[in-house]
Amino acid sequence: MKKLAGIVLLCFVIHLVLAEDLKSPIRLAIIGLNHDAVGDFISRARARQDIQLVGIVESNQALITSYARLLNLSTNLFYPTVADLTSKTSVQAAAVFTRTCDHRDVVETCASNKIDLLLEKPLAINMDDAVAIAAAAKNSGIQVMIDYETSWYSSISTAYSIVHNQHAIGDPRRILVVAGDQGPKDAGCSDAFLAWLTNPALSG
Repeated sequence: MKKLAGIVLLCFVIHLVLAEDLKSPIRLAIIGLNHDAVGDFISRARARQDIQLVGIVESNQALITSYARLLNLSTNLFYPTVADLTSKTSVQAAAVFTRTCDHRDVVETCASNKIDLLLEKPLAINMDDAVAIAAAAKNSGIQVMIDYETSWYSSISTAYSIVHNQHAIGDPRRILVVAGDQGPKDAGCSDAFLAWLTNPALSG
């Protein structure tokens, strides 16, 4: 998980730098703290010279207290809403660690403020939300990147190279990845994460 978080962060930074031709550190915000991948992502973002962490959006005080202590974060870094964040910072991009059911609202709000986004998988809980997210990105011109974890597996990269670059079995039409683990509870996910991750209506 930690190695993957680093790869995802690096790819997001490169993506933004190339897309926006940025010369100074990217002013990055974190939106949501109820996804367990967020802690390592914040740590890695703070360690990079090409990123300036300008704010964290979260309204759950228990999560704010927990992460502020865990990562030694100033409480001045936290904002209750995206609107509060944008009114007090000049944020350029955000990494989103909310429930999947909140993605549409977050994207539409950030699109209106021209904030580029990285979303944790999956994109949306239904097709209506997915279409709305795509429309918001297109109409505002923002960049939206989805972290599909399997994209970063070395085995997938190798298989793709064999199929696509070496043409070992002909031209690929579709790639379907099937992967699994022991399940979120046995894998040690937090209660805050499990509370929505195991509910299809909230997690997609």
